[in-house]
Amino acid sequence: MLSVRVLGELVVEGSSGAIELTGSWRARSLFAWLALNPGGHPRASVAVRFWPDVLDSSARASLRNALWALRRSLGTDAAEALIATRERVGVPGPPVVWVDAASFSEHMAGGRLQEALELCRGDVLAGLDEEWVYQYRDSHRTRLSKLLERLAVEAESAGDLTGAIAWTRERAALDPLAEDAQRALIVRLTRSGNRAGALAAHDRLRERLRRELGIPVSEETRELVHGVREGAAACETGPEGRVAWAGLGRRSAGETPGPEALTPGDSLVGRESELAELAAGLDDAFAGRGRLSLVAGEPGAGKSRLFEELAGRARARGARVLVGRCWEAGGAPAYWPWVQALRAYARETEPEALRAQMGAGAAALAQILPELRERFPDISEPPAREAEGARFRLFEATSGLLRNAGRAHPLVVVLDDLHAADEPSLVLLRFVARELAGSRLLVVGAYRDVDPALGDPLSSTLAELVREPNTGQIALAGLSEAAVGEHLARVTGTSPALGLARAVHARTEGNPLFVVELVRLLKTEGRIAQPDVHLRIPPAVRAVIGRWAGRLS
Repeated sequence: MLSVRVLGELVVEGSSGAIELTGSWRARSLFAWLALNPGGHPRASVAVRFWPDVLDSSARASLRNALWALRRSLGTDAAEALIATRERVGVPGPPVVWVDAASFSEHMAGGRLQEALELCRGDVLAGLDEEWVYQYRDSHRTRLSKLLERLAVEAESAGDLTGAIAWTRERAALDPLAEDAQRALIVRLTRSGNRAGALAAHDRLRERLRRELGIPVSEETRELVHGVREGAAACETGPEGRVAWAGLGRRSAGETPGPEALTPGDSLVGRESELAELAAGLDDAFAGRGRLSLVAGEPGAGKSRLFEELAGRARARGARVLVGRCWEAGGAPAYWPWVQALRAYARETEPEALRAQMGAGAAALAQILPELRERFPDISEPPAREAEGARFRLFEATSGLLRNAGRAHPLVVVLDDLHAADEPSLVLLRFVARELAGSRLLVVGAYRDVDPALGDPLSSTLAELVREPNTGQIALAGLSEAAVGEHLARVTGTSPALGLARAVHARTEGNPLFVVELVRLLKTEGRIAQPDVHLRIPPAVRAVIGRWAGRLS
């Protein structure tokens, strides 16, 4: 049996002991993905997934080379542990290949919590910095958080409150910004009589949220801490050992919504026409008619969810998706959203292909991507000329790289939060927009059209961009009352109570985020079937409004 460990650094053991996977880092990444997704996969789709930036023939050749390197590393184990036919490639599951991540899930499902925990050696594929790995890391952290909460509940049920607090501290350390874990810690510290420790945990959380996200703690956390300070938060153990606190009317700190709860995908209800418009822009990009789409909406309008759906469709068709986000807190270097997008592309592109696509613009691009000089030491220093000339060369190099990359596979470049963009980034966007004709590029720019800081230079940039013939505009208004009703029907599985959709729509004005959070609150409190219900503002909505209004004078 071949043993593959991905919960931590990638470790492979065969019949003769430890195996060192040789070959390129892409080959190791390929093997890790195949191990996490056992079974046979079509060769063509795997080649496109791991070599999206070269011609199909080159991608297939790179896949062959990677499989050859893996087969050589695996030695005698390769015959059973590596599927490599003319049509399919993959890694078989048990009993031929054992993967710790799969075993972790089995132990969790079977209630063998300690055995599951022993498998965890760190982040999924620690040290492997690839885009596809992040979703596996996030998913594992979520499952690990649930595991630690279950261990805490078991300890508390057995009368071991000290052990429960220890498990809760580990859970809180996984994500110091996760309020549910921090609330569980506050509750258990209070139960143990350590009121000062509970308040200190709240103060640390409040400072982290303020410093790193620029938002206050939620209303739920504030009410809990108020109870702790007033001595009214008499904590107790609820059904199934869940931790609860008396007098606050909240669900337990460790409880998570069931499968019927809202998911991020719900916010896409009522956005069919906007998605269709973006999909049409994607069609144009595939046809060699480069497009720019400007998407505007208030906070919570569903811009991010729309982009997720677009990205999924684009990747399914073989396109590459690059994302850059402006830094709203200030202090980011010039061209920051472009740097993020280009850095991700450069990091995951084979050196030969990247060098060819950069061409004579490599030296100019290295001014904002200094890591290029580490990969290509022969990149020359740009000539010392006037600043305007240097900026033009950078713009030309950026546009050239994107156009050349699009020839191998269409590119979707998403630039988010343009309301916070620096002026050089916006000027570069104007340059790229004028160079889109004849390219296989779809550039999507998103901004808040009600942001209090909205003004020049974004206003003047938008005025220039809308004049370009290949620019389209999408305004995300509030959802209709009918869409809100559909949203409620999906959550409840039945038609909503008479007047509820109208009340939710009136209260939220159709803002998707506000609708999601309000319906989630009603669902949690068991009031979603009540026709005449008082609709108070959910904590998450208060946080969004507070952060936005905090920028006003």
